[in-house]
Amino acid sequence: VEATADEAAERRLALRQAQEPRRDGNWAIATARLLAVRSAHPGTPEAIEAWVLEARAWLEGGQAQRALDATSAFLDAHGEAAWAGRMRHVAARAYEQLGKPAEAAAVLKLLVDASTAPEARAAIARLHKALGDKDYEGEEKTDDLGRKKRVRNLDGAHTAYTHALRVGLPAAEAKDVRIRLAEVAEKRSQWKEAQGLLTALLAASGVTDKDDLGAVAGADRENVEAGGVARARMDLELNRPAPARAALTLALEEFGAGRLRLEILDLLGRERIRAGRRGDATAFEEGLVFWRRAIKEHRTTDRARAIWQDVAELLIERGKFQQAAKELQQLAENEPKAEAKAAARYRAAEALAWAGLHD
Repeated sequence: VEATADEAAERRLALRQAQEPRRDGNWAIATARLLAVRSAHPGTPEAIEAWVLEARAWLEGGQAQRALDATSAFLDAHGEAAWAGRMRHVAARAYEQLGKPAEAAAVLKLLVDASTAPEARAAIARLHKALGDKDYEGEEKTDDLGRKKRVRNLDGAHTAYTHALRVGLPAAEAKDVRIRLAEVAEKRSQWKEAQGLLTALLAASGVTDKDDLGAVAGADRENVEAGGVARARMDLELNRPAPARAALTLALEEFGAGRLRLEILDLLGRERIRAGRRGDATAFEEGLVFWRRAIKEHRTTDRARAIWQDVAELLIERGKFQQAAKELQQLAENEPKAEAKAAARYRAAEALAWAGLHD
């Protein structure tokens, strides 16, 4: 390993030394030394870079044909290399010096096509997406107390996903990025941006109003389910209960057996509870119906247990302490973790004490 590192350092030093005559305008010496570097270290990154610098030195020294010969040989050998674009620029300038504008234009067109073709743009966009995925998924870190925690870079993910969409992804991949970007926006409490992204997702799936939801099939149907439910969640955050309730009611009808059923029931319950706090006399009971359905159907999940806790807190809020205590006692029996069991039992005891039952 040490020998390999030494060899790499030796190559970098040779390349730096070979460039010095070029900086001084000694083109003949520069081309000779750069040729020596690539001859001595064939196939290495330094040799490829030396080849590019050699072609530029020929051009800068007024030897356009020699420069063109160098670019042609390079592109034959390394046409897909990262340096190929730079070499095509040298070739275009060489053609111009040789009085061949048509050939120069043809080379420049290749450069433009390579950077603007849908395939090229998609490749660049995928790189941005990969960066966004890395930032969104985060990395596991250990705090001062030895606890492991996954830390996400939501700002970085937002920037990378935005770039990916702007550069241009195929439609199917763009949908996935919009969903992820909406999740990022939501986690950053940017509700309007998240809702706009979800609206674009639904539009891309052919959905322009709620009556279209049931007609969507296949993979798009999954996107519509996720997008529609998430957009309703945004409506709730933006204090727009009517469209949220309408969308969630329709989602329960159209996707009631889907993977988001628990979330749909939870959100419908929350919308009704908020309506009760605004003065709707029957909304509290309607909300509890949705929440109890969610608990009954999904009682082994963490989200259902969190809803169960919310049910108990709502009953405490409304002065129904004995009912709340009963809910909390049942929750304690279903909690798998000792700490959560103890917390639920303690809260149940508090509720009973507030009811005047101290035994």
